Amino acid sequence: MRLGFEVGQASPRSKKDFVETMFLHQRFYSSMKIAIFGCATALVFCGCDGNGVDISRPKDDMNSISSVVIMYNINNGHYPSSAQGLMALVARPTGDPQPMNWTQLSDKVPLDPWGQEYRYESGEDVEGKKQTYQFRIISTGKDLQLGTEDDIVHEEPLTKGS
Repeated sequence: MRLGFEVGQASPRSKKDFVETMFLHQRFYSSMKIAIFGCATALVFCGCDGNGVDISRPKDDMNSISSVVIMYNINNGHYPSSAQGLMALVARPTGDPQPMNWTQLSDKVPLDPWGQEYRYESGEDVEGKKQTYQFRIISTGKDLQLGTEDDIVHEEPLTKGS
């Protein structure tokens, strides 16, 4: 009696099951590779720091804060000093230089994604020397330490005539 296959050879049903199983395994592992690659790509291109914090947010915040500080300069004829800081946008500064036409430009000093206030440094105030920037806005980053490599800094460049 002939069965349609040789002894020691897989039955036609087994071959079909084997091929289908291999196909499903290949699809599963291909899908997993794509998912892993997609997650890694998203972390790189969306600017996440590995702890789920989007590092483009502080940069966007700093651009917005920079615009408000520039508006302060337009209204008052000068930027806030480092001592006055970003609080000069919230409450009338008491120290020098005194603003000419102060108006409240912000409800509060904004916080970075790690819950810290953004820091402000005037370009005039660093050891009495004129710097290469009008002012700097700084986030200490996820380690919350100023002066480390994860700090995020926005510098408003000097303009001609300043």
